[in-house]
Amino acid sequence: MYRLNVVLAVVIKNKQAVFSVTSDGCDYFSAMTRIAVASLRISNPSLEICICCDDKTNRSCKSMRDPLLDEADAWQPQETPAGTANFRNRFVKTRLRTTVDGAFLFLDSDVLVRGDLASLFDLDTDLAIARNHSLDDYGEQIWKTDAATLEALGWQVRSDVYVNGGVLLYQDTEGAHQFAEEWHRRWLHCVEARHNHRDQPALNAALQATQARLYQLPDRFNAQFKRNLRVLQGAALWHYYSSGIGSRPDTLFDVMVRDLMQGKPLNKTQVERMIEAPHPWRLQSGLGDWVFARGIARGWFLGWELALLRQDIPRYLYRNFRNFGGRAWRALRQAKSLTSNA
Repeated sequence: MYRLNVVLAVVIKNKQAVFSVTSDGCDYFSAMTRIAVASLRISNPSLEICICCDDKTNRSCKSMRDPLLDEADAWQPQETPAGTANFRNRFVKTRLRTTVDGAFLFLDSDVLVRGDLASLFDLDTDLAIARNHSLDDYGEQIWKTDAATLEALGWQVRSDVYVNGGVLLYQDTEGAHQFAEEWHRRWLHCVEARHNHRDQPALNAALQATQARLYQLPDRFNAQFKRNLRVLQGAALWHYYSSGIGSRPDTLFDVMVRDLMQGKPLNKTQVERMIEAPHPWRLQSGLGDWVFARGIARGWFLGWELALLRQDIPRYLYRNFRNFGGRAWRALRQAKSLTSNA
């Protein structure tokens, strides 16, 4: 069950920020956020972190004594209408610019911060956001579900870029405030009309409608590497596109999330190693570096290469053996059928 999605807010030079949490406490998404916060502490020690949440989450996290409560600089519960966890989370998220004073940086929870982010606050803009999927092709930036929503609601978006809301710099400008109000309004309309809590169609439509000044962040500030492998190198932030509870841990980030959910303490040395690692997957060795370099050179991994990096060779071999056996069995049956008909 999807129970939490997190919005990180980073306070830089007295810039206020928000971190929006919808959680049952000590769960999968809380664990992800703890790692993201720890990576910020290491890579950007001057930054402060604030967390906002709905009342239900506040009660749950305190009842569970979630360690996240003590790992942020501020914890601020907010009132939201009744609704699902997804609804409450997006309600808070789309209102951040309306409820928070000063400039701030918003981050998704499934990220690892590896480099300096403070320079972003010097940008002369209303908003700074990276393109979706870290891809050049505009058509590939728009998810099919988003495209269907945009078409159904008759919304127009920019023709040069479709942005990803996982890393978003808000300046404290009139343009940013107008955008935020329009984003929230359109998102509420999308929920009512489409019963869909995704906020990205409304975000991009609000950008077009308000004509807010947009600075397109380089991919290195929101490296969505599961869609574009080459953005990993030199990235200030890795965006994992976490798949949620129950998935097999493929990266060091996933492994640490699992460990935290099992009650293990957060190991800051391991977070430091994740930040310094050349790639996010589990196999951190000379062999892993060689395989990673092969994938980077061509822009994609062969099946065995990714399985090796994930330390998932046995399952990879089993799947291939099963697929081969299935094809062989079908070919045998077809041959018998041809023979009997001859």
